[in-house]
Amino acid sequence: MKITLQLFASLTDHLPPAAKYSNLLELDVAPDASFSQIIGPFARRSRWCIWCWPSGHRLLATSQSWLICRMQAFYAESFHREMGCTEKEWLGWLPNALGSNPYQIVGHALTARIGPGQLALSWRTGEPRVIALARIPRLLVKFRFSGLDEAQRYGFMKRFDLYKQRGGG
Repeated sequence: MKITLQLFASLTDHLPPAAKYSNLLELDVAPDASFSQIIGPFARRSRWCIWCWPSGHRLLATSQSWLICRMQAFYAESFHREMGCTEKEWLGWLPNALGSNPYQIVGHALTARIGPGQLALSWRTGEPRVIALARIPRLLVKFRFSGLDEAQRYGFMKRFDLYKQRGGG
């Protein structure tokens, strides 16, 4: 039987290659496959995902759920992100997201000194994501750390990510 699995993630790097831009994945599954058998390979792919009901309550066992993401547990030395913002918004958020770390912006790039190491950011505007009549701006950002260990990268990105997350109500 064919099903379409819709995946949600704040980092497209954690989605299967076939789903990176659509968040939709066509799967062939056995008619008697359980929810855990279908979803298990994707849950193991990322250490920072949990399964929840649409209400946000944690899921124990069900045939319907949503994947939501909590704080990422690991940050590689180099990774890419797709941000749902304009360059103007991005530049407005950066000073507070960087905290007291000194930085310099040249063109579409930033270098920040973080303790004993540094972070180099570069970005470019992508084509907007179109969902029905909504057009969501896309900024494609590359993060590259040097001279920082895993714990130092995590400490910096925890603040950065919490500052950059936006919620609706």
